Amino acid sequence: MDLNAPPPDDAQLQRALVELIAQAEQAQLEFRRQAIEQLYELAYKVGSKAAPAIPTLLGGLADPDPKIGESALWALNYCAPDSIQPLMACLSHPAAFVRERAAHALGNVGDEARAAAPSLQELLRDPDQAVRRRGAWALGLLHDSRPETIALLARMVSHGTPEDGSAALHALGNIGKRAQDPPALAPYRTLILAALDSADKEVRRCALYAAESTGLDAQTCAELMVSVVQRDASSEVRSAALSMLKTLAPMVQLDAAVAILTSRLAEPPTEAASVCAVLGSMRPVPTTAIPSLRAALDRDELVLPAAAALWRIEGRPESILPALQRAFDDNGEGVCDLLCELGPAALPLVPDLLRALSEDNWDLQWAAADALCAIASSDPVVLAPLLDALAHPSPIVRSASARALAAAGAGAVDALRALVADAADPRAAWAAYALGEMGSAAAQALPELREGMREEETPLAACCAIAVALIATDAGAVPYLVAALQSEDARSPRHAAAAALGQLGPAASDAVGALEGLLDDQDSALAEAALEALAAIQGLSH
Repeated sequence: MDLNAPPPDDAQLQRALVELIAQAEQAQLEFRRQAIEQLYELAYKVGSKAAPAIPTLLGGLADPDPKIGESALWALNYCAPDSIQPLMACLSHPAAFVRERAAHALGNVGDEARAAAPSLQELLRDPDQAVRRRGAWALGLLHDSRPETIALLARMVSHGTPEDGSAALHALGNIGKRAQDPPALAPYRTLILAALDSADKEVRRCALYAAESTGLDAQTCAELMVSVVQRDASSEVRSAALSMLKTLAPMVQLDAAVAILTSRLAEPPTEAASVCAVLGSMRPVPTTAIPSLRAALDRDELVLPAAAALWRIEGRPESILPALQRAFDDNGEGVCDLLCELGPAALPLVPDLLRALSEDNWDLQWAAADALCAIASSDPVVLAPLLDALAHPSPIVRSASARALAAAGAGAVDALRALVADAADPRAAWAAYALGEMGSAAAQALPELREGMREEETPLAACCAIAVALIATDAGAVPYLVAALQSEDARSPRHAAAAALGQLGPAASDAVGALEGLLDDQDSALAEAALEALAAIQGLSH
């Protein structure tokens, strides 16, 4: 079964359930595996409509075969809420692996399964280590912030094995993220911070996660993270502290920590890259870190994070562009992403971007087009390959190229007008899209766009109508936008048409009926776009 295929209709679903339930009863392992896996795929697509299979899936949950058990627990997750009570019953099953799988499934269900919390609490005392860990994990995902649950998890930290402690601390961290006012873990701050001195690195890492929710002020929390970076023997724990420090860095004073942080630039790449991210996030900017970061540019694996940090600290493209050019062949996508941040300052690397745009690598072409969009050059040498890319096989590359042409502004208008005027050119619709993205700067193209929107129902007509609405706020585009909404052509830009109607506001009142007809559309993004357009047309807040 293809997970990306559309879900079956009700009649097909019932037939499939009957066949798979029967197949799951067979003795042969491979038949059972196949049946339970296909029931999981069905449940993934249809959710609680697969509830008739719950008894069979519970049998799979109790099957000794790990593959069957895993497929069954995920299928039962998707069958919620009908599966919650049966799974709760499985938490007292005599077989430890069944209790562990049932807790896993309930944790996957999340908040909706909070009624299972008292039963999951019992698992924290289970004789089996894997069951205790999974019970704690599930309580964390249920975000059960009741004092008795937090107290039981805290007891697990103080009285359990290191494996118990790390699981309980991670669960406390998950609970604490949802219960910040007042901080649910504040009464256990001493216990959690003490766990940072555990001999077990996983306990220390999970204690860091929980420490965020103990009510420490941002400065104190940041200083705690710096102390961990300075003294902890585990790179994994230090990296976790650096990840948290990156979030805190813009809000706190970390001048005193710069020397500690730069000393870690000599560590393995993952940790050193995190240090770069922290330094680049600090406010005020840590100018004393500049020499160390420039030195880090000589490490191939650190070029991108060090360059990003230097750009954010000193904003001097000339200090990082040579290193980025050197890194382009090995990590073109990463370089392109950073060039998007540099914008016009990245102009010297345009030849590299144009070379990337010509490569037979769609992801790299997409990234290069995005970078060219940020640079916003109207040089004909840049525009020509972008115009060619409007015919690329990938719609993602086409749309990125169209946005880059739109960013070029007035310098690209004439070339885009010429494409729109030739309805037979496969690039015409994307050229219209680019003109629409320009807004009023593309007003010269309105004659071609108005002519194009009168074409027979085609993507070109729809894109021209969208552009006319965006450029001129012209209610004359409404009938053509409605036609795009109602088109059965899979290429019709229905989301963009709905958004354009919303831009027209009350002038698009004739489209209300068509938009209301989309509110129950299977495409949830389209339904949301229609709802927002209706709110704009009817003057409602949304």
